[in-house]
Amino acid sequence: MDNDKAKTFYHEPFNKDIILLPGPSSTAVIKHRTKQQLHEQGHILNGFEFQKSWDHRTVTDQIRDAFGEKLSADVSLELLMACGNRLIKPKLRAGQELDANLIHKVYKSKALYIRPSKSILDEVTGYSSEDNNCFLSPTLFACLVDGPELAKPVLEDVADIDLHKQIKRVTEGKSLEDLLATTEPLEEYLANAGCLRPLRRLEDKNLLVDDILMFQVIHRVRGPFERFRDGLRTLGVLDKIQAHPESFRPLLCWSPTKLTADLLDSLFTICLSTVGSNRRSAEEVVVPFWRDYLTDAEDQEGTQKLRTILAFATGANTVPPIGFDPPPSVEFLHQNYDSGTTSKLPIANTCINCLKLPLYSSYIDFQENMVFALGNTQGFSIA
Repeated sequence: MDNDKAKTFYHEPFNKDIILLPGPSSTAVIKHRTKQQLHEQGHILNGFEFQKSWDHRTVTDQIRDAFGEKLSADVSLELLMACGNRLIKPKLRAGQELDANLIHKVYKSKALYIRPSKSILDEVTGYSSEDNNCFLSPTLFACLVDGPELAKPVLEDVADIDLHKQIKRVTEGKSLEDLLATTEPLEEYLANAGCLRPLRRLEDKNLLVDDILMFQVIHRVRGPFERFRDGLRTLGVLDKIQAHPESFRPLLCWSPTKLTADLLDSLFTICLSTVGSNRRSAEEVVVPFWRDYLTDAEDQEGTQKLRTILAFATGANTVPPIGFDPPPSVEFLHQNYDSGTTSKLPIANTCINCLKLPLYSSYIDFQENMVFALGNTQGFSIA
């Protein structure tokens, strides 16, 4: 009975969107207008049905048949997945092929991207293989859309580190005495900024902080802002932004990437020893433990646990806007020949974003020591 259930599950179909990219230089996730154009060109298949029993060859053959004449016999196909704004190849064990069953497990709800070895579509406009470098703060974007008069800057908009700290101390004041003490070093700045006001009660700090932020973020740079806005207006870009702010917001404003087990796995390059060596064999046992641990962490505790893992390895609990430098990596802790011992706990070097994993033959042992290490280590915030 159990075997019958297993066979039924293995042959059970599933559906997934497939996106056929324009050519071999396509490296960015397809969005908005470009996605619409690809859809109109017949390069997107919604809800394509897979059979879990398909091997890699059958998967590619079925995809070729579905796209018909768009894919000639001399065009090879590369299967990719989204990671942030980039397209990457799923990381598999040596010798493992991306069959339908793995696609179902690895991609989950994500679309399957197909990159051809030759350019097959020239009509798509506005597509760039570069990252979407979102460079405007939410406050600046709001100034473009609604005007600087209605802006509500926040403390995070203050780039001057020393001033940021001083304003933060003002906001943290618990009494009128604290407020007067924290504003005293700012008196000259407040006078020059036109922000001096009588402070008679603790609640006055909110008005004072609002005045400081409006001067530092808005009024102080009003001239450069106006020139920037005039430049956008020249080609009609500003009018489009103001008419469709929600369409432009994700393109122009950075927001933290939601961490998932798949994303975290794709961030780390796994450094393996020479093929055929005893070290390589031991490492290949631990690699699936690492990936299973990320999946379990996401399933049991969600994003917060993944943030803790990322912070342990890199010092940052979210992916920076410009990514990591150097890229995060995973290495392995082999026996120390001088002492004859092997580390039982993971070790991280946040200076080079390197996580070193202990070698275990049991997932339970690996999981317990990862949990112990993460639970007994002083965490980081954004580094």
